[in-house]
Amino acid sequence: MREALFRLEREGLVRSAWHRGATVMTLSPQDVAELDSLRGALEQLAVQQVVAHASVDDLDAVEKAVARMERADDVHEMVSCDIAFHDSVYAAARHQRLLQAWESIRSQVHLFLLTRIGLNSQDYLTHIPAEHRELVAALRARDADAALELFAAHRRTAFDILDGSDQPTPATGPPPQTP
Repeated sequence: MREALFRLEREGLVRSAWHRGATVMTLSPQDVAELDSLRGALEQLAVQQVVAHASVDDLDAVEKAVARMERADDVHEMVSCDIAFHDSVYAAARHQRLLQAWESIRSQVHLFLLTRIGLNSQDYLTHIPAEHRELVAALRARDADAALELFAAHRRTAFDILDGSDQPTPATGPPPQTP
């Protein structure tokens, strides 16, 4: 049990306090900003490496991750597919230390995405696969500039929701009616 809690703490999913035990982490605005900036730096290198080194098979694996997204039935499955997509991009980069860096923040990115859908899941099932399809197309075209721009826009959408820049729509119930 202790080892499991220690691992969750290392992954940034729980916080331990003396005489208080472990609590599940919630993302503060600073956590969101730091995670977003780190993810951006890692993705920049990943995109550059994929464009330079990915094989056709690597890019096929990235595209298969998008195909799984297109079959997702609910937002939680979509979050898992989204993480799997990014796993495949980092694997396609063929850069072991970059992959390890991704794996060190992967659980926190997962929490980030779960928090995002908790605030606003409107159009998530329809929007996310199309967005990722564009990412794959830019990677297949070996267009680093377009891919970097698309990855940044992809992160910005979720960041704006968590940052409060976007006006979230509740995940349940119809939108409010105007008189």
